[in-house]
Amino acid sequence: MKLRIAHTTTYSYDATVSYALQQVRLHPVDGPQQKILQWSIDIASGRREFSFNDQHGNHTVLVNLEQSETVVAITAGG
Repeated sequence: MKLRIAHTTTYSYDATVSYALQQVRLHPVDGPQQKILQWSIDIASGRREFSFNDQHGNHTVLVNLEQSETVVAITAGG
Protein backbone atom coordinates (compact mmCIF):
# COMPACT_ATOMS: atom_id res chain seq x y z
CA MET A 1 0.00 0.00 0.00
CA LYS A 2 1.32 3.46 -0.90
CA LEU A 3 0.32 6.52 1.08
CA ARG A 4 0.78 10.19 0.28
CA ILE A 5 1.01 12.49 3.28
CA ALA A 6 1.01 16.30 3.51
CA HIS A 7 1.12 18.22 6.78
CA THR A 8 1.53 21.96 7.41
CA THR A 9 2.28 23.58 10.75
CA THR A 10 1.90 27.36 10.90
CA TYR A 11 3.17 29.62 13.67
CA SER A 12 1.72 33.13 13.82
CA TYR A 13 3.00 35.90 16.10
CA ASP A 14 1.34 39.20 17.03
CA ALA A 15 4.56 41.13 16.37
CA THR A 16 7.83 40.49 14.57
CA VAL A 17 10.15 38.13 16.42
CA SER A 18 13.84 38.98 16.80
CA TYR A 19 14.85 35.32 17.24
CA ALA A 20 13.00 32.00 17.22
CA LEU A 21 14.53 28.52 16.90
CA GLN A 22 12.19 25.55 16.50
CA GLN A 23 13.09 21.84 16.61
CA VAL A 24 11.08 20.02 13.94
CA ARG A 25 10.65 16.25 13.92
CA LEU A 26 8.47 15.68 10.88
CA HIS A 27 10.47 13.04 9.00
CA PRO A 28 9.27 9.42 9.17
CA VAL A 29 11.83 6.67 9.71
CA ASP A 30 12.49 3.81 7.31
CA GLY A 31 12.15 0.42 8.94
CA PRO A 32 10.76 -3.09 8.56
CA GLN A 33 7.16 -1.80 8.69
CA GLN A 34 7.51 1.08 6.19
CA LYS A 35 9.74 2.32 3.39
CA ILE A 36 9.94 6.05 2.69
CA LEU A 37 10.09 6.58 -1.08
CA GLN A 38 10.25 10.38 -1.08
CA TRP A 39 10.03 13.03 1.66
CA SER A 40 10.57 16.77 1.88
CA ILE A 41 10.27 19.54 4.43
CA ASP A 42 9.62 23.04 3.05
CA ILE A 43 9.92 26.16 5.19
CA ALA A 44 8.21 29.46 4.32
CA SER A 45 9.56 32.60 6.06
CA GLY A 46 12.24 30.61 7.85
CA ARG A 47 15.43 28.73 7.15
CA ARG A 48 16.94 25.40 8.03
CA GLU A 49 19.85 26.01 10.40
CA PHE A 50 21.01 22.46 11.13
CA SER A 51 19.76 18.88 10.97
CA PHE A 52 20.74 15.82 13.00
CA ASN A 53 19.41 12.56 14.45
CA ASP A 54 18.43 12.89 18.10
CA GLN A 55 19.12 10.35 20.87
CA HIS A 56 16.05 8.31 19.79
CA GLY A 57 17.00 8.20 16.10
CA ASN A 58 14.49 10.88 15.02
CA HIS A 59 15.59 13.12 12.15
CA THR A 60 15.50 16.63 13.64
CA VAL A 61 15.71 19.95 11.81
CA LEU A 62 16.38 23.27 13.54
CA VAL A 63 14.33 26.04 11.90
CA ASN A 64 15.07 29.72 12.45
CA LEU A 65 12.35 32.30 11.79
CA GLU A 66 13.39 35.08 9.40
CA GLN A 67 13.65 38.42 11.16
CA SER A 68 10.83 40.87 10.41
CA GLU A 69 8.37 38.02 9.77
CA THR A 70 5.31 37.24 11.86
CA VAL A 71 4.30 33.91 10.28
CA VAL A 72 6.31 30.79 9.51
CA ALA A 73 4.84 27.72 7.78
CA ILE A 74 6.53 24.30 7.76
CA THR A 75 5.17 21.76 5.27
CA ALA A 76 6.23 18.13 5.36
CA GLY A 77 5.13 15.53 2.89
CA GLY A 78 5.92 12.59 0.69
